[in-house]
Amino acid sequence: MQGSGLLATMFLPSLLTRPACSSDGLSPSLNLSKCTTAMANSHTRIKDDCLNLLIVGGGVIGLACAKELAESGHDVVLIERHRMLGSETSSRNSEVIHAGIYYPPESLKTELCIEGRARMLAFSRARGVRFSLCGKLIVACTEAEISALDQIEERAAQAGPEIALQRWSQTKVRSKAPAVRAVQALWSAGTGIVDGHQFMHQLRVAAEQAGALILPAHSMMSAHSTDPGFEIELTLQQGPSEQHYFDAVVNAAGHGAVQVARHVCDAVPEQIAVKGNYFAISGPAPADTLIYPVPRPNLVGLGTHLTIDLAGRARLGPDVELDADSNQMAVSADRLDAVWSAARHFLPSLRRDQLMADYAGFRPKLAVDRFADFHIGGDDAPTGWINLLGIESPGLTASLAIARRVRAQLDQL
Repeated sequence: MQGSGLLATMFLPSLLTRPACSSDGLSPSLNLSKCTTAMANSHTRIKDDCLNLLIVGGGVIGLACAKELAESGHDVVLIERHRMLGSETSSRNSEVIHAGIYYPPESLKTELCIEGRARMLAFSRARGVRFSLCGKLIVACTEAEISALDQIEERAAQAGPEIALQRWSQTKVRSKAPAVRAVQALWSAGTGIVDGHQFMHQLRVAAEQAGALILPAHSMMSAHSTDPGFEIELTLQQGPSEQHYFDAVVNAAGHGAVQVARHVCDAVPEQIAVKGNYFAISGPAPADTLIYPVPRPNLVGLGTHLTIDLAGRARLGPDVELDADSNQMAVSADRLDAVWSAARHFLPSLRRDQLMADYAGFRPKLAVDRFADFHIGGDDAPTGWINLLGIESPGLTASLAIARRVRAQLDQL
């Protein structure tokens, strides 16, 4: 994803200046947009006494928070350790616009997915982000799997009228997707696909237009609560570290969120990096819609499924690879046979030689043996510090709703 205004090389000043507190004991709200000076050498410099809120992590969640918080009047600085924004989980997923089908009706995953989907579609239409509501079939390939469809249908009905599912017969499935094996299916017309890179780019543009400062290639080295606020040690890649003061911190660091949280929090849940491998299908796509098997009972994943992109290319994935090295982003080629076998359950004519390695990603999960909801909050963190943990699927769809939840928590401080 290309940047929209700030150049790649940026730095912060080396003075730590603690802003004076107002009469209520809180640091005053400062206007970052009035305190940012473009330097003659094309660097961007921040005056320390104008810093208000730091977001750690420049994936889709961090960018959505930057947009929401900057538009609501906060002075926002976002740092991302990589030179490219959204280069971890946010660019290595299925790019599906989820409807909110699979999770407990009272969960944050369901609530924020439903809200986030509506906000994503409105934002995408307003900003020209490409998407397609291509729909999804959840297929029961045997009579024994029909009960799983019943459970999904019941759960979706409990979640609310926003999730509209239709029960399809074998004949109707064949008319839509002749290559797919199914005795029955659930049709979700509200499911789709989105250009995730374009979506993140427009979130960045919107955030910067509202005054946020986006700093790639910056990392948090340490953090200390100063009550109120935080002293944060930041560093530019291959550069010296510098101390800065912020009134509040939003930890949206994805796979690094636990490490970031431990700077100021004692009780931090562990995250488990679960690898998912994707394999492209050569030739014409087997279907023009998304095809999902009924999910595994333990919800480690939704099962290897067929997705298509906006160009009509088809792929299978993600699978579930536990205990993989989270630094190894290449596709695990030895997973091909297992993915092919899983896919042939609903695509019986698929040949092994049609599959080729595409890409892989890691999901930051809070559990692999049970349902685990999004973790949004401060818990034992100092006032003004918000951790976002376990933001896996449907995080992309829910991103703008998660950002509003973060804003609401900050507004209560």
